[in-house]
Amino acid sequence: MAWWKSIFKVFRVSPSFSYGILVFALLIILGFVVDSFAPFDPSRWGTVPRDQTPSLTYLFGTTTTGQDVFWLTTRAIKNAFILAGLTGVLSLFIALAMGFLGGYLNEKIWGRLVNLCIDSFSIIPGLPFIMVLAFSFRDYISIPLIAMFLSIIGWAWPSKSLRSIVLELRSRTHVYTARASGSGLFGILKNEFFPYVLPWAVTQALPLMVWSIGMETTLGVFGLSSMEQPTVGTILYWAMSYQALMRMKWWWIVPAILVVILMITSLYYISVGLGELLNPRSRLSQLRKEMGS
Repeated sequence: MAWWKSIFKVFRVSPSFSYGILVFALLIILGFVVDSFAPFDPSRWGTVPRDQTPSLTYLFGTTTTGQDVFWLTTRAIKNAFILAGLTGVLSLFIALAMGFLGGYLNEKIWGRLVNLCIDSFSIIPGLPFIMVLAFSFRDYISIPLIAMFLSIIGWAWPSKSLRSIVLELRSRTHVYTARASGSGLFGILKNEFFPYVLPWAVTQALPLMVWSIGMETTLGVFGLSSMEQPTVGTILYWAMSYQALMRMKWWWIVPAILVVILMITSLYYISVGLGELLNPRSRLSQLRKEMGS
């Protein structure tokens, strides 16, 4: 109950967090609830009349390929959040494993190898690397496969941050006590490190989701995403291929641009709000303000 009270306090204190939660909830409803009521498969071409302007029948108009832009957008939202969720989970799982081992076994040979791997993956240029992978596997590309490609390098920077946290925690008394009592490596990581790392993991997941949405949009614009699945990137790709702006078919592009802006800003502001909520200094400052008032 105290946790929920803290959430409501952040709602009152942080308008940006409130905006993020509300917009995120709206997008989730559109992508996972409204999309389930689609009268046809939005990814199929020729299901509706072509190049219809927005109206009561076609809320966002239709494309030159004969797709309803509204239902196309709801499916793109769904696919974007699936991709973001998969990338966030996979990247954090790898980051937790590598960061813990790199920090805890820092002086040992295995720890040095892990740290070398972390540092090596941290300097890989993300976009060119992902574009090469996507091009190489373009015949098999799908949303889960893109998430795997993104996770290959998405874990590196969070793991560097975690490694620093583990190095600092390793010198604390409760860790020495656990080691002296004979606790194994897994038990020490679970009981002595994980409670401190959990808030960090929550705040790291959202930036990874933002990054993955931006990367997929870029891949899609270059025609390197899953072209059979509606995503923000593929919507923009086909709109540019059919010269939608030149032909004044603005409704084909504007919803996709607005959606990607709303997804990224909502996740960003939620991340900022959660950072304030989970930061002990922020909670202490808010408590002092409440006591003063």
